[in-house]
Amino acid sequence: MKKVKVIPPNEISNCTIDLPTSKSIANRLLIINSVSNPNFKPVNLSESEDTKVLIEILNNLKNEIDAGDAGTVYRFLTALLSVRPGSWNLTGSQRMHERPIGHLVDALKQAGADISYLKENGFPPLKINGRTLKGGRIEVDPSLSSQFVSALLMIAPLFTDGLDLYLTKEPASVPYIQMTIDLMKRNGVKVDWQEDLIHVSPGNYSVQSSPVEPDWSAAAFWYELCALSQNGSIFLPGLSKNSIQGDERIAEIMSRFSVRTEYSSEGVHIFKDPNLTTVNYFHADCNDIPDLVPVLVCTCVGLGIEAKISNVHTLRIKESNRIQAMQSELAKLGVRLNYDNDDDNLYVEQGGMTTFTGELNTYNDHRIAMALAPLSIICGPLVLDDPAVVSKSYPAYWDHLILSGFKLEYN
Repeated sequence: MKKVKVIPPNEISNCTIDLPTSKSIANRLLIINSVSNPNFKPVNLSESEDTKVLIEILNNLKNEIDAGDAGTVYRFLTALLSVRPGSWNLTGSQRMHERPIGHLVDALKQAGADISYLKENGFPPLKINGRTLKGGRIEVDPSLSSQFVSALLMIAPLFTDGLDLYLTKEPASVPYIQMTIDLMKRNGVKVDWQEDLIHVSPGNYSVQSSPVEPDWSAAAFWYELCALSQNGSIFLPGLSKNSIQGDERIAEIMSRFSVRTEYSSEGVHIFKDPNLTTVNYFHADCNDIPDLVPVLVCTCVGLGIEAKISNVHTLRIKESNRIQAMQSELAKLGVRLNYDNDDDNLYVEQGGMTTFTGELNTYNDHRIAMALAPLSIICGPLVLDDPAVVSKSYPAYWDHLILSGFKLEYN
């Protein structure tokens, strides 16, 4: 395994960064496509490892399926295989076996699915016998993952009785559910969401060809870089203020760290604006935007700002336990993070970082790696143990850092 030493530039180069397309949109379109018309292929798909894994599985369905570390892929396939005739054993990495799936399995069983656990109840791997499902009234707990809801919704047009999905708790990551609904509507399915009930009428998708948007989640790392720099100025082609991606909120949030966003028909220009005032204390409720938490925490750490990040419980079941990962690695840089399990707040203590000459761990987590790297602007060169993890969502990340003036040394 190669390590990388990230060496920051004296000055960030003005540059254009062609972001990857959204894997969240791409993976949903692939599932919708598989449900409706396997011969129709979406275009402009993400180059992320997660999307490549899903494409490979869908193109070569076998009785034994390994989704690796791809949580979205695993959850979406759990639902899809429930309505796909055949007998399927769905497994994944060791970390995947630690990520709960019980709420989704319970909901699918209410619809008539035949699913059993091959090891520990509530967790992968699963045995799935696909068949026609009745659907109707189903309850689901969406507090751990919005992907449970999205997985159910996308196969719901195949249910003989349609779907009345009752959300028993406040859902995590609401914008991702709305993204799923928007894509379903664009492709001819009737969906209505009122309070805690989502209704999907039975019927067929009418798949429409549409390009996949650039990834706002990936843009967040460039906002972090601008916030930590003195003069960052970066153009991100193709991004739109009218995106269906919830992480577009990063534009408004980062104005609090003196990063201005200018929209045009070609994309987004972001830059450090001395006319904007950086906050002395930062607070954000991240229930709807959990993927932005590593960026927000590292930005506050780099700028020495005290912060409270609320509703972060879902970070414990991501590719890593991101709360513990950030606590451990940022402690090496001299900054304490405190997590209150009772009120679900992550607290960043005020104070500057110290120089660190050891190695930072990435925990096989792409967002941890990409959030840590820009901190080198503040504390000097940093060594990360596994740069390859970024391939999960943003394979060109390190090449793009070089475009902005960074140097990388691999060993």
